This record gives sequence, C-alpha cells and structure tokens, in this order.
Amino acid sequence: FGDKYLADFPFYDLMQGKITDYAVYNRSLNFLTLKDAAEVVEYCLYHLAPVAVLLHFENVTQDENLRNGYLALIEKIRSVNKKCRIGILDCAPLQNHVVENIARLTKCEYIHVSEDSDVKGAFRKMDAFFRGGKISFWDAFSI
Repeated sequence: FGDKYLADFPFYDLMQGKITDYAVYNRSLNFLTLKDAAEVVEYCLYHLAPVAVLLHFENVTQDENLRNGYLALIEKIRSVNKKCRIGILDCAPLQNHVVENIARLTKCEYIHVSEDSDVKGAFRKMDAFFRGGKISFWDAFSI
C-alpha cells in the first residue's frame, strides 16, 4: 500500500508461475499521499483482511510529516486489523533513518530494498516478508 514505487511494481509479473501460500493485492496508487492514506486504508483492510501489509511512501517533504503520517497510518491499520504484520520499505536515502526508526518504534518490519538495482532482488525481500520468513516446500525448489 503506497505511492508510485509500489503502484508501478510488477508484483503480478514476478508471481507468475510461482507457487505460494499467499496472495498479493496491490492497492497502491501513483497519486496517493501519506496524509490521505490513513483515510483510504481502512476500506481496503476491511474487505481484504490481509495477514500482512507492505507500506511505502517516498514523496514526503519533511521528516516530521513522514513520521506523523506513518504513525497515523500504522495506528489506523492496527485499529482495523490488530494481527496484521506491517512492513515498511525504505524510501529516499536521506529519510531512511526516519523510516527505520518508525519501524523500530511501532514494531514493524523495515525492509531495505533501495540497494537492489533490479526488481527481482527487491521482490525476493518482499516475498520473504509476505511469507513471514517461512519458506514453503515449493519455494525451496525455486531458490
């Protein structure tokens, strides 16, 4: 759930032919702002009841807006779905320390993908998050 990076991420292409015990529903929008996300996320969570939610917002101008926006969004997610695991992808290099601290403070998983130059490398890290760190019998043969 996020802005342009996740909206454009080829989840469905990368999952073709992959046998998984989870489904990915990408509810990201190119124009979605972190400020507006807390209002929209409740509708998505209520109907999908996900086990895990992945967050990424990059176009936030100030660290304080980034911090407050993520805290409000995470609070909203947990109020709707208490058992949902939350992962936060890194964002702009100068703001990664803020995002990492938010993840630590809120007991979310911080996922560092900006070092991956290709989407397959980033997807491997996201896939591990979606699986909850566990590997299935089928995944063992696809590595």
